[in-house]
Amino acid sequence: KPSHWKRAQADALLEVLECQGYCVSSWDTFMNKLPKVCSKFSQVELRRMAWSMVLIAICEVATSEALGEVKRRKTNAERKKENRGQTGERTGDTNETSKSEK
Repeated sequence: KPSHWKRAQADALLEVLECQGYCVSSWDTFMNKLPKVCSKFSQVELRRMAWSMVLIAICEVATSEALGEVKRRKTNAERKKENRGQTGERTGDTNETSKSEK
C-alpha cells in the first residue's frame, strides 16, 4: 500500500472524475473505471482523494470568482471616481467660460 500519490495516479483519478460528470453511480462502478495505476490504493484512500480533488476544485473556483469580484469592484470604484472628477472639471470649465464672456 503506497504512502503517497504520484502525479500519474492523481491524474488518472481526476480523469475518471471528469468522465463521470454528474452521473449518479456507485463507488464500485467508479472504482472499476480507474486504471491499474490506482489499484495499489484502498477504496477508502481512493474515496478520500476523489473528495479532496472535488473540494479543491470548488475552493479554486470560489477563490477565482472572489478575486474577480474584488477586481471588478475596484475598477468600478476607479471609474466612478474618474467620472466625478471629469464632471467637476466640466462644471468648472463652464463657469470660467461664462465669466470670461461677460
